[in-house]
Amino acid sequence: MTADLTTDQDLLAKYAVDRDEQAFAELTRRHGRMVFRSCLRQLRDRQAAEDAAQAVFLILARKRGRVRAEGSLAGWLYKTAQQVSTCAARSRARRARYEANAAVHHGNQSPVGPAADPGLEHLDRELAALPTDQRQAIVLRYLEGYGVQEAARIAGCPQGTLAWRAAQGLERLRKRLTRRGRAWALAALSGLLEAQAREAVP
Repeated sequence: MTADLTTDQDLLAKYAVDRDEQAFAELTRRHGRMVFRSCLRQLRDRQAAEDAAQAVFLILARKRGRVRAEGSLAGWLYKTAQQVSTCAARSRARRARYEANAAVHHGNQSPVGPAADPGLEHLDRELAALPTDQRQAIVLRYLEGYGVQEAARIAGCPQGTLAWRAAQGLERLRKRLTRRGRAWALAALSGLLEAQAREAVP
């Protein structure tokens, strides 16, 4: 199998139909970094982010047929990473409240966790809400760092289409964030997204 010359949908079909483990491994290689970073931004704990990222790919393995029908794997993985991380964060928050109450009861001071980056506070939520094709294009171009040619090949669409979707999605994302009270220039927003692509991955 020449995985580097295969679209996401081709690889997903190989796994869905033939249970081709090499195909699934290639999908994990392509998108694992983005999934981990998305989880890390929400959870701000590397071990928790690793666990969440593994859960995302377990869900992919279980729902492979449904995801294949939807057509946009990168966008689906991103949105699923947000949902898994949100559930994990809520669980951690409940546990932290319980531990804090116990610490107060015993006269101890509860530790303070790391503060969220205000620049990223609403970014993931608004990106997950974009139309599927635009979300996929932004994820491939900025969060995964692929050039237009490579991103278009993975998405299975012409380069011009991929570039147009990324541009439209970026502008829509900028407007959505502006409505939340944070004004972004397109260059600054794309730079912020690209900076996330440099996060080290286990």
